[in-house]
Amino acid sequence: MLFKDATFLERGIGLTGKTCGTLSERTMVLGTLYGREGFEEGAVKVLENMPIAEELVKKFGKEFVTTVCRKIINVNLTDKKALSKFSGSKTHEKCFEVVRETVGMAAEIIANRES
Repeated sequence: MLFKDATFLERGIGLTGKTCGTLSERTMVLGTLYGREGFEEGAVKVLENMPIAEELVKKFGKEFVTTVCRKIINVNLTDKKALSKFSGSKTHEKCFEVVRETVGMAAEIIANRES
């Protein structure tokens, strides 16, 4: 279900080029592992575990300087011509690199918490 839930986060959330989709998706994974089960758990669990997401955002920002998709890949994804050139391009490869790096960051955070 999480894969389906994350579908529209790609390419800066709905092709807007804003917050990087893989950052949002990995944050969802961390939330699935360490977040609250429901509202009845209150804000305490959220506040206790928020540093997990903060750590990912800080690592991401250190690696890519920004969390904004279009600035990371240097493509205006709202421009249909630019978007059509994006698939299969070196810029698209940059996107895959960002995904790989971010998955690694999240995996490291999980491994450190589980050890």
